[in-house]
Amino acid sequence: MECIVSRPLEIGDVLRPGGINTTEHQTQVGTEFDIQPQSKTVGILTWRDADYKYPLTKEFVLLVRRLYPTTEFHFNDKQILNDKENKNFVTPEIDHDNHLHVMFK
Repeated sequence: MECIVSRPLEIGDVLRPGGINTTEHQTQVGTEFDIQPQSKTVGILTWRDADYKYPLTKEFVLLVRRLYPTTEFHFNDKQILNDKENKNFVTPEIDHDNHLHVMFK
């Protein structure tokens, strides 16, 4: 099995503690961030692209949940949404085909 640390994690839109107004997010409390789905290449892609790696993205989600059990995600990958291990805390959201939105409680 390929290890998640074999390629860089691409993190963006880390929200500041205390909040900030942004046009991209409804909540801005400093406990959320966006991350690119795992793939064979670095760069923006969606869960539909050939380079997207479902197993590594699922591994990332499960790892975060093991460390922070109340964490929730927005992401539109139908495999992750239908997976019995993920379906209670990963929900679809408009414009979340190309990144996971991670929300710490």
